[in-house]
Amino acid sequence: TNGDSGPGNSCLTPGAGVGVDSGIRQVAVKNGHVRGMGSHGIVLTNTAGVERIVAEHNCGDGVRVGIGALVIDTIARGNFQDGIEAGSATVLRNCVANSNSANGIVGPNGDIMVDGCVANSNGVDGVSGGTGSGIRGCLTLDNGDDGIEALSSAQVIENIASDNTDAGITVSINPFLANSALGLNVANGNNNASS
Repeated sequence: TNGDSGPGNSCLTPGAGVGVDSGIRQVAVKNGHVRGMGSHGIVLTNTAGVERIVAEHNCGDGVRVGIGALVIDTIARGNFQDGIEAGSATVLRNCVANSNSANGIVGPNGDIMVDGCVANSNGVDGVSGGTGSGIRGCLTLDNGDDGIEALSSAQVIENIASDNTDAGITVSINPFLANSALGLNVANGNNNASS
């Protein structure tokens, strides 16, 4: 089994075991609890759905979905890697990611839409979106790096970022894709003066 040790877990039994793993398109996983897997909690491919799931204390990511997925009302906590990792064109709504060793919610390969989510006490960023992401109405607290990090052409609106180790909100600007928008965000108590 896995035990807690600060952000994320100690992952005492890493391995290849995944709680739910499907390479079939349009699979939906609903109303469940995935805990203590030797690798990721849930791994689904493109156009998948995850709804009302708790994924905790897994040795990999809590939830990992491919392109065009929908993740709603899901909790990812105490996972050894990211809480929720999403492929591009994925929508995440009303999710909670806390105490994961890496990022809370991350879309490493492109645009994701994150709406009304909470990310706190994660080891790296609370919410991290790639180029063209939309991050709206989220609360990020006490994360190990930025509360919210986004790349060029991102829309970061109506968020609260507080007490994060680095910046509250960071948007990297590419001069060739400089259409990012920031609006009505609150950032306080973060350690980086530019937050």
